[in-house]
Amino acid sequence: IYDASAAYGEQTDALVTAGQFNNALQTALDTEFVCVSRNDQGCLLYEIRAAKPQNLLNPANIHQGTIWGAGSNIGHVEHEHNRCYFDYIPVHSGDTVNFTSKNGTTPVYAHLFLYSEPSEVTFVQNVFRISQITVGNNVGYKYTIPQDGYVRGLWVQDENFTCDEIVDPILEISTTPHEYVPYQVYLPQA
Repeated sequence: IYDASAAYGEQTDALVTAGQFNNALQTALDTEFVCVSRNDQGCLLYEIRAAKPQNLLNPANIHQGTIWGAGSNIGHVEHEHNRCYFDYIPVHSGDTVNFTSKNGTTPVYAHLFLYSEPSEVTFVQNVFRISQITVGNNVGYKYTIPQDGYVRGLWVQDENFTCDEIVDPILEISTTPHEYVPYQVYLPQA
């Protein structure tokens, strides 16, 4: 495997080391693919995301319960019945993240949590919303990501709130929020 920025001369010129290749491959996986199955050692199965604009939030990855976050008032608490969360989604410093839900279902209280790696023990901080947004029937919040990492979201509602009430959620990385787009993955044709 050769470095495309260098002219090819002979077999030893511009070779990419195994470490460089592994880092480049991991970066590509983290930014362009979605992990759909993992264990303690890492991701076991990836899906390829659809073309942008894209919804990065797979409804199948929404779970009843809570996640480790900024404190006992949001993170692990005694009463988890009124909280739902989604799995890790890679983001980059400076990204604008729009976190909304279709048909007037506000993801309240919608928190984003930043992790340096896809693991609860790598929690970095709570990413605070900068504004509430409305796009058609979509309502939600906008966030600015302070550093590279992975985000997870948490919905906090009243005691009667269930995950089934989250209607068509969308999380997109875009300076301008778009109308609802369903989560999609690209499936290669045989």
